[in-house]
Amino acid sequence: MSLAEDRKDNSYRIEAVDCAIDVLQAIAEEPGLAMADIARKVGGSRQRIFRMIRTLEARDLVTRGNDGKSYRIGFATLLLGAAARGQFDLVQIAEPAMLELGRATQETVQLRIRDGDESLCVFRWEPERAVRVHSEVGQRGAFYGGSSKIFLAYMEEDELARFLAAPLPRLTANSIVDPAVLRERLARIRANGYAISHGEVNDELVSVSAPVFAPGSRVTAVLNLAAPASRMSAAAARQVVPQVMAAAEHISRVIRLTNPPAGIQS
Repeated sequence: MSLAEDRKDNSYRIEAVDCAIDVLQAIAEEPGLAMADIARKVGGSRQRIFRMIRTLEARDLVTRGNDGKSYRIGFATLLLGAAARGQFDLVQIAEPAMLELGRATQETVQLRIRDGDESLCVFRWEPERAVRVHSEVGQRGAFYGGSSKIFLAYMEEDELARFLAAPLPRLTANSIVDPAVLRERLARIRANGYAISHGEVNDELVSVSAPVFAPGSRVTAVLNLAAPASRMSAAAARQVVPQVMAAAEHISRVIRLTNPPAGIQS
């Protein structure tokens, strides 16, 4: 490229976009940076980096850590395409077991991670059936019903108390809105190692879920099998529990063996 062409090419560049990419790359290369560290690494003023991070955070491209001060890459980047998905080891590790489970049961299988105070679908497999549960990568859900209750079940007590202090939303007639009843269900989930939901989020939906553990026995994801209530009775749901648990345990075992980086953790 000639000097004239190089100058022309640079004239089309937008400085703010360049800065946003620098911020994303800085966080991707070193998860857990604080805002001041990002400003030093990128070379911009704290005020400018603050505005940039807030913009990226609003679009779920970056997210704050549990300490509220550090930052890591956001899972909305999964929506940018299949190439981005390859950067997330959790999806790559889980995919073979999820495909096997889905093909064996011919029901929808999802992998959900925690993203802030919500669960987020990062991978899914659907059968080629006229009547099936439809899901989308990037779809969010509350912790109070369905498969996402597993995240509540394994939370530390102080964090769980924060969630249960707020009014529990009633999404269907089967939604659990009594904190005491929900606590009892969560204790049962921990004891059994799985959760079954009958119409808690949608009247027509039944799901069977199991936790996926990262090293240190921390829940990093939830594996969820979902089916129409018209096809999956309570007895049928109990019958697929061993398959769902086996798939989740297999994913957890591979995660432990490969010792994946903190970037895949929720």
